Parts: sequence; structure tokens; C-alpha cells
Amino acid sequence: AQNSDENISRVLYPNDSTDSGRELRLKQEYFLVSASVQDIVARHKCRFPSIRTLADEVAIHLNDTHPVLAIPELMRILIDEEGIAWTEAWNMCCKIFSYTNHTLMSEALETWQVDLMGRLLPRHLDIIFEINAYFLNALRAIGNFDDDFVRHVSIIDETHGRRVRMAWLAVIGSHKVNGVAKIHSH
Repeated sequence: AQNSDENISRVLYPNDSTDSGRELRLKQEYFLVSASVQDIVARHKCRFPSIRTLADEVAIHLNDTHPVLAIPELMRILIDEEGIAWTEAWNMCCKIFSYTNHTLMSEALETWQVDLMGRLLPRHLDIIFEINAYFLNALRAIGNFDDDFVRHVSIIDETHGRRVRMAWLAVIGSHKVNGVAKIHSH
């Protein structure tokens, strides 16, 4: 048990060509963002009288897709621990997060199997599904998009074994998105 626990911080970027490697990688990503987001929230609560001012005081930049679990983690904290309503929590998150895209190659954009995420992070997966539903409903409300377009922009990729597309989550949950080069920004 101790070795298993220590593996989370023993090797950065473990080989994720195996199921156990992918599981360790997801655990590491969650461990690092959870510790960071919890620390940000705790520091804010020490300095300010209300958690509702978090978006006025805090900016979190997601540099590539590895820290994108910070979005559902902050949502979890705001909703489950702070008692903030879903829409208010989502609006706060969208003001807090920004994202830098590093690649255009779809095979290089990080995704996670829904089954793996559901086993390790069920609450976060629920939140991601809620974010996706909120986004897709808003999209449908503003235009007449065909089913192919909606499937293409959904956070959940249903075509490759149900996967969570982390770059999609980052774009949808950020107030500002840029790329490392003009082509990535576009």
C-alpha cells in the first residue's frame, strides 16, 4: 500500500502504454491539481470574507491539457464543499481559467477513458457530464447545428471508446484560450 501511494510522486510522466501506467498518470494529474486548487481556495478564504469573490482575485492558467482536471475539481469544491449553486460555480470557473493549446494533432491531445475516470474520479466525471450537457444545450439554443457538429464539439468522444477530451473541456471552461503559435491559437 505504501509503495502504491508513493508511486504517485515517484515518477513524473510514467509510461502510459499500459492500463496501470494510464491509471497512475490520471492519479498523478488529479493529485497535483487537487492539491493546488485546494491550496488556492484555502488561501483565498484566509484573505477574503467570501468564497464568492474567488473569480475576482484568482486566475488559473492551464498550460496544456495535463492540469485540466482543475476545472471539475474547482467545481466540486465550490458545489460540494462551499454550497454554491451549479450555474454560479460554473460562471466563476469560466472567469478563473484560461488555457494554452500546444498541439493541433488530435492524437497528441490528452483524452481519458470514461470507464477509468468513472472508477477513479466518479464525482469529477459527473461534473464533466454536467458541463458537457450545459455546453451542448447552450450551443443548441444559439444555432441550428447538425448532429455531426454537436458530436464533434462534445467533451465526450463517443467514436473512440467513450473518452473525455481534455482540450475540449479546457476550451469550454476558460475565458481565454491561446496557442503557443498563431496556428495553434486559430
